[in-house]
Amino acid sequence: MFHQHRISMSSQHNTSKLLKPKPLAAALVMMLAGSATAAQAAAPVVLSATQQQSIQNAFHWHTRDAGIQSNVITPSMVFAEIHGLKERSNYLNVKVKSRTQMIEQITRDAAIAKQYADSQNADSQTHAANNIDTTQIDAKALFESLLADADTRLIEARTRLAPSLREGYADIDMHSVQIPAGVSAEVAAEALMLTGDYEYVSIDWLCYPTTTTPNDSLFNTQYCHGSGFIDTVGAWDFTQGSSDTIIGVCDSGVDLDHPDLMSSLVPGFNAVDNLAQADGGNVNDDFVGHGTLVAGSAAARG
Repeated sequence: MFHQHRISMSSQHNTSKLLKPKPLAAALVMMLAGSATAAQAAAPVVLSATQQQSIQNAFHWHTRDAGIQSNVITPSMVFAEIHGLKERSNYLNVKVKSRTQMIEQITRDAAIAKQYADSQNADSQTHAANNIDTTQIDAKALFESLLADADTRLIEARTRLAPSLREGYADIDMHSVQIPAGVSAEVAAEALMLTGDYEYVSIDWLCYPTTTTPNDSLFNTQYCHGSGFIDTVGAWDFTQGSSDTIIGVCDSGVDLDHPDLMSSLVPGFNAVDNLAQADGGNVNDDFVGHGTLVAGSAAARG
């Protein structure tokens, strides 16, 4: 069955129900907490001459970076801290792109440059293109040149970080760098991302462990929540879900009277009968209970 939703889980069963989520596993939450993903973009930031100089001195900029350290930078990410749980530090985590990603970036940059050149001088560009003998292009040599360019750019991506480098992790090409003095983490991250050399830039969070546990009297009997499995207790330290997010579970339906799920349910859909619950479609878990199990893992209360 199929359901249009933000997050989906599918199986061979035949009914679906939308639910409000409970927390993800700790490993996933930790990944999100440390990533450069943001809920919203920040407003443009007008940099003072001192701030521009601070950014200039913090990194080893290359010729192709000209213009990045302008007086206005608009961060595309906002790092939201949670006091007592994850708090800001003075460092950024910078992930250098892989060789494949760098080749893709070089190809995109070349295409953009060509489009710009064509728009500036369409007639001469067309004439030049018409005079290219494509039979003389050595594909192997072209590819080898592209690989060499990618390798050079990878080196430049790492050397750019050297002046502020605190620690590097060569096995994953991740680098911890100090945030330039007088500049926000968001502005510094955006300046680095504008080079096109990094997969993501995130703040290096100071994380504090807590022990959030539910009031479910049967919680201790549920082995899957332990640290050796999905570590939901660790996940709940970071988030306990949001009623604004809807999850679609494609499964055998759900127990509509389950005390841990009743308050989280929103109208579902029976894909076998092609009938919405509001129109009489049966979404009750009348089969094996698997849908209720999955729904409980995703959105149970308490």
